[in-house]
Order: sequence, then structure tokens, then C-alpha cells
Amino acid sequence: RPWVYLKWASTVDGKLAAASGQSQWISGPESRAEVHQLRANADAVMVGKGTLKVDRPSLTARTGGPAEDPQPWRVLFDPPASEKALSGIMGAPSPIIWICDSSKPLQPWLRAHDEILITPRQSEGGLDLKSALAGLKGQFQIQKLMVEGGPRLHGEFLALGMVDAVVRYEAPILLGGPISACLGKSFHSPGDALVLSNPCQRTLGRDQRTAWCVPPLA
Repeated sequence: RPWVYLKWASTVDGKLAAASGQSQWISGPESRAEVHQLRANADAVMVGKGTLKVDRPSLTARTGGPAEDPQPWRVLFDPPASEKALSGIMGAPSPIIWICDSSKPLQPWLRAHDEILITPRQSEGGLDLKSALAGLKGQFQIQKLMVEGGPRLHGEFLALGMVDAVVRYEAPILLGGPISACLGKSFHSPGDALVLSNPCQRTLGRDQRTAWCVPPLA
């Protein structure tokens, strides 16, 4: 599989967005500028369908360099019935890989766009991430994958032991609400949790950026 790192911006109390879903902007402009550099250094940037629907991100690397600089692949899950909901994505020039459910027919509008990676479903109902990652590396030669959310997708990657690093931008604000960085299955106790290592910290405006290595699951 590719080398995978999760990235998120959160508050001091670990929230990615308000209860309304609004997340723009938790982090400051200095942090967001560095995120564009992270995207530029990745082979691909992935988001789940919830993040795609709520945030409508372009997922491009806007570094201030020449417009023709290579852009990462944008990897997206479960295309909607209509491309009207994808204005942010479809209006950007960088290439897209759609990860599609093998049990469903492709949406007609998809056939004219981009690349398709057909993936089976797991017994629990979600798309098979292990199969998807194997396809991304085998079919598209993706070596470094940046996952930008949402929290359910982060949680799925962690539960499967398919995370090599985490990059967090922490803003000095308290927000409250239910939307935390990782959702889904939990470790049984704090003693069973993953212990991160090799922290690398940097101050960016008012924010603190910390990157860690993530150990493999036992």
C-alpha cells in the first residue's frame, strides 16, 4: 500500500468543526499555506464523501509556484448521483480517481471523467480500504497518500492499522460539539491505544502544528 498520513485542523478540545458542520476556518492562513505544500509533496490527496459534500474542497496544491506545476491525484469515494454537487472539485484542473462500489452501476456522468477504481464492500458495509489502497498503488503508482478527512475516514484508517503518520494543526480555540478528529471503533482502553512517536512541532501564526509517526497495530 502507499505510505499514508492523516491531516486535520482542530481546536484545543479536538473538534474539527462546529455542530453545524462549519469548519472554515479553524486554522489560520499560515497553517493553510503549509497544507498546500503538503499536498504538493503527496502523490494523492483523499477525502470521504461527507467531507466532499460539506466542504466542497478543490484539493489542489496552491503553492504560489508556476500554474503548470504537477498536482496530486484527488481520490474521492462514492460519487453522487449528479455532478452538480461537485462544483469545487470539478472546477479544478488536477486529475481525479473515483473509488466506486463494485455492487453498484456507475453513474452515467462518470464515464466521461477521470479514472475509476472499482472496490468491493466489506462485510460491515463500507468500501474495502485495503483493496482501494492496493489499487491506488498498483494501478496508479501512488506511493504517498495524504488523507484529509473526514473523521469517519480517519477512524477507518486507524482501525485497520493503515496510518504511518499524523499531522495536526491545533488552533487556540474551544468549540465544543460532537465532531472530533477520528470517529468509529475505539481501542478498549487508554492502555491499548496507539502511542505516537517522534513529534515534530512548529508554530504557524497562532496555531501549533505537530507531526507524529504512528506505530503499526500489534
